[in-house]
Amino acid sequence: MKKIFITLFLLIFSIIILLPTGNVTAQEFNLRSYIVMDAQTGYVMYEKNADTPYPPASITKAMTMYLIFEALENGQITLDEKVTAGPRVKTAQTPGAQTIFLQPGHQVSVRELLTTIAVPSANDAAVAMAEHIAGSEMQFVAMMNDKARELGLTNTLFQNSHGLDAPNHYMSARDIAILSKRLINDFPQVLEFSSIETYRTQEQTNHWGETLFYESTFRSLLRKHRGIIDGLKTGYTEEAGRCITATAFINGRRVIIVLMGAESISQRDNYIEQFMNKIVTDFRSVIVAEKENPVEEVPIPRAKNRLVQVGTLDDVSLMVPNVNPDVTQQIIINEGVRAPLNKGDEVGKVIYYIGEQQVYETPIYVLEDVPQANIIVRFFRGIGNLFSKLFNLIF
Repeated sequence: MKKIFITLFLLIFSIIILLPTGNVTAQEFNLRSYIVMDAQTGYVMYEKNADTPYPPASITKAMTMYLIFEALENGQITLDEKVTAGPRVKTAQTPGAQTIFLQPGHQVSVRELLTTIAVPSANDAAVAMAEHIAGSEMQFVAMMNDKARELGLTNTLFQNSHGLDAPNHYMSARDIAILSKRLINDFPQVLEFSSIETYRTQEQTNHWGETLFYESTFRSLLRKHRGIIDGLKTGYTEEAGRCITATAFINGRRVIIVLMGAESISQRDNYIEQFMNKIVTDFRSVIVAEKENPVEEVPIPRAKNRLVQVGTLDDVSLMVPNVNPDVTQQIIINEGVRAPLNKGDEVGKVIYYIGEQQVYETPIYVLEDVPQANIIVRFFRGIGNLFSKLFNLIF
């Protein structure tokens, strides 16, 4: 009987230690690097070699699209204006590279070029837009690198607008995720282009005058997970391998999944689906602050009441691990804040942490009018604070 009990105990113990722990290990995925990030907060759920730079291939065009949308927003260009292709479009039409067969002098709208950058990942379309916005591709590349620094991309350097392999042309998985987060949050209309499964050109034709039909470079994922995956960009060269930055709605939240160096399209897609399943298993979305409800009571100088309720103007939700969801908050009050204050005045910020990772910060506001204490109360409080400081110095 004792022997049977010991055997049963060892069997149960073996099953327990083999259960998944909720953490992805590097051995599970044959990739150079990866990162999975919450698109709202930037919280990193999984990562491997996320700060190591690698060739990004056509994921480069995520930055190209960012600058195109920025030019659209500031009125420098419009979707319907015509772009005249320059001679450098031919340099991007290398054997095996995706192209829309632009010839120098061809005129195509910004809308068509942007669509063919997003859907089939046309290199010559990227060059045409780069020259149209900056005057030359090299000037546009300088803009790309300036924007990379502005967005805090610390392991990124561009040499062209399309992503064909070039010396010192690289991005890290973390930088790709940060750029993707900014692209979809700053210009959510990008998803109207990146979610297109197939596209037939309206203006551009081939050598025989026929319009061109293209499939998205990740149509398999868009079609299989319609309504869940809606972006964003893929890339492939022999040096880079199969790369992707994918955006998807999981557990009611948008997440970004960046993979670098997959061996095949099927492996790339399979890994994306594995990560999607792991997120459902390992994480959940929780509300950590409710709109106009207090997150803390804080002292405000000169206020009638010693402690004042502060909160956020909107609900704050975080993606947290199912196991050990160690969420903490830090309240920081701006320098110079003092009563009197009106309801809704911004007084500082709240920073949220999961474990040691800072994941989100948002402004905080007073939730009610904060009248100033009268001069007598302020006098005695000042005296009390002085004695308190003296006591601390002595003892």
